[in-house]
Amino acid sequence: MTHRHILPVLCLVLACGDDAPGIPADCTRTEPAQIVPGLYDWMAVQRTHDTTYFNLSGADRSKKTYTGPACGADPILLVDGARMLPTRIAPDPLNDDPTLVCDQDTYRSFRVDLAGKRAPELLVPDLSCRGRPTKYGALFIGGWGYLRLFTDFPDESTATHIRDEGVGEVLPLDEWILYVDSYDLHAYRLSRGEIIDIPGKVLGMEGRGDHVIWYDYEELATVTLVDLRSNTSIALATFDRQAAWDADISIRYFPGWTWGFDPSGKYIYHFLPDVPPEAFDLTGQPVALPAPGEILALADTGVISVTREDGQVHFTRPHDAASIALDAHLDDNQTWGSLKLFADHFELVVDGDLLRVDFDGSPARTLATDIDWDHHWLTDHILVTLHDSGTLERIDTATDERVNIASHVTKWLPAGNDLYFLTGDSPEPDKDGLWYLSAAALGVTEPAGLREYVLVPADKFR
Repeated sequence: MTHRHILPVLCLVLACGDDAPGIPADCTRTEPAQIVPGLYDWMAVQRTHDTTYFNLSGADRSKKTYTGPACGADPILLVDGARMLPTRIAPDPLNDDPTLVCDQDTYRSFRVDLAGKRAPELLVPDLSCRGRPTKYGALFIGGWGYLRLFTDFPDESTATHIRDEGVGEVLPLDEWILYVDSYDLHAYRLSRGEIIDIPGKVLGMEGRGDHVIWYDYEELATVTLVDLRSNTSIALATFDRQAAWDADISIRYFPGWTWGFDPSGKYIYHFLPDVPPEAFDLTGQPVALPAPGEILALADTGVISVTREDGQVHFTRPHDAASIALDAHLDDNQTWGSLKLFADHFELVVDGDLLRVDFDGSPARTLATDIDWDHHWLTDHILVTLHDSGTLERIDTATDERVNIASHVTKWLPAGNDLYFLTGDSPEPDKDGLWYLSAAALGVTEPAGLREYVLVPADKFR
């Protein structure tokens, strides 16, 4: 039996005691708290240290930046007319300096007064503020393509000059910064401060770990695999650049030039429509990958594909003799966007039922009913979904207890076990705006649960 409630019933099962010292009351209350009133159609939220930033935009193209302590309750309007978020400096975003911000439209760096009493101060004006954190410091690009690695941004005396100018792409890896200069590839080793040169007419590249693949300008382009540790190169294969361009493949986070690494960094894949997929290990040796049909998505241990003639979904690992037929079928118009990918399974919504499809080929399991594709797990059995009607609902899949959190919801973002959401066109206009819902209000006291598996693409920038 389905049990539906409205949100305040959660207070019956939670400790609704006094607020924690120094924490705004709205951050711990057991019902939705309106953070910023008004009608907005877009938001971004970023937390760092004990401060939360909000970027809000409206249909009138207004741009506003708010900041508030802890969850962001009782925020101040920090900047009217700009969208600013903390500059990415530390590997963990929560350790970024909340007073150093990046203008999301001009990409210029500023220092701000969190009390809002002083105007933002421009920093390093010829530097793009889209920093790339590494464990050795924050990498920035600026001017005529120069590269600077700061150990203490924005103190320029702590910056290492890696490249003085250039227009080629830049690819940061864990231990390396790869960049193209005068068509040649160069690799800066962060731990040693040394540069290795890899001659070649480099048009594009991808990398993982200590390996990179690159291709040249020839119509029949050569793909070269480089082991950066030993600076040894292997000509892996050739491919038709025009055919790759015309293929227009749609695989989440996979390079459009049809060559790339698997998420684990152990294999190189080549996918071209109507051509059997190819795989190579890091020594350049071909590896079996008998994935039938169209490649949809990459998992850490293999690939997900679909045979369009019957809609059958398959999972295939490198070195497998054959693919595994999964208990799932897709319509002709369904792509990777229909799947929510996890480490050992994916989720699929079919006729309102949320199905779990495991990569071992076992029968699919129904996790919840009457659910929308737009959902997020708070724990391993509690999720939140936004219905097409604009109703945001909490579902305990163990008991099928359902709680309507809010209506007229237009956008929402999870932050750990907390939620932020926008409401619009409410019967009561003063109810429109940015709202916050704490983990306590959601009845979540355990650590964050299932997390969607996201293959982070190689983070290139120019």
